[in-house]
Amino acid sequence: MSIVTIGEFLKSTRNRIGLTQKQVAKQLGVTYFVIGQWEHDYAPIPPHRLVALAKALQIDPLELLAYYKEKPAYQAVFELIQAEKKLSASRNAILVGTASIPVYTVNAGWRAFTEQRGRLEVPEAFGAPGDVIACYVDGDSMEPDFSDGGYVVAHKRKDFRNGQVCIVCKCAGEEDNPDNLITMKRVYQQEKTSLLLVPINPSHDPITVSLTDPEVRIRVFPVVAKWMKVE
Repeated sequence: MSIVTIGEFLKSTRNRIGLTQKQVAKQLGVTYFVIGQWEHDYAPIPPHRLVALAKALQIDPLELLAYYKEKPAYQAVFELIQAEKKLSASRNAILVGTASIPVYTVNAGWRAFTEQRGRLEVPEAFGAPGDVIACYVDGDSMEPDFSDGGYVVAHKRKDFRNGQVCIVCKCAGEEDNPDNLITMKRVYQQEKTSLLLVPINPSHDPITVSLTDPEVRIRVFPVVAKWMKVE
């Protein structure tokens, strides 16, 4: 009998390598009930679980993504995997045609880029290492377009378009100044006096940042790439 659903494919692959649902679930940090739902086609595999599931089943993630063609929620994962396949034969090698840049956390509650969360290899087409910054998304203010645990790359030397998603840095004096702000929002310039920072998630309130205070430095970095967290 030919395999026609992703659930049947998952079960067949798991049985072929001799793993139980519990063993696969343990590798993913979920319950075996979740694995059962996927294998019976009761629920889709969430995009952020897909790569880890493929690793547990010892298969190429593209074999799973083939079942989710044309579904926007999975497009970011597909693009990242395709880019990695083209750019590198090994995740541990220095990638030809890429740049290694630091990764920081971006959240409305953060005051400065002080804690690195590692490094990320990005295509050189994004810009020189000094021109771009990678950020780990912390929080749900930009859901569903930018998910908690995902990554974005922003360009520090490009001008932003009105309504574009950007990393916004408001700096006034010392790093621990409570008025400082680092966040990711849609940015709208209001005349020449202020910026309106609008979250995509309607449960969060917009933020207005004044442009008239000479003691405050505002920097806006437009986001040029995003992808889901890849485990």
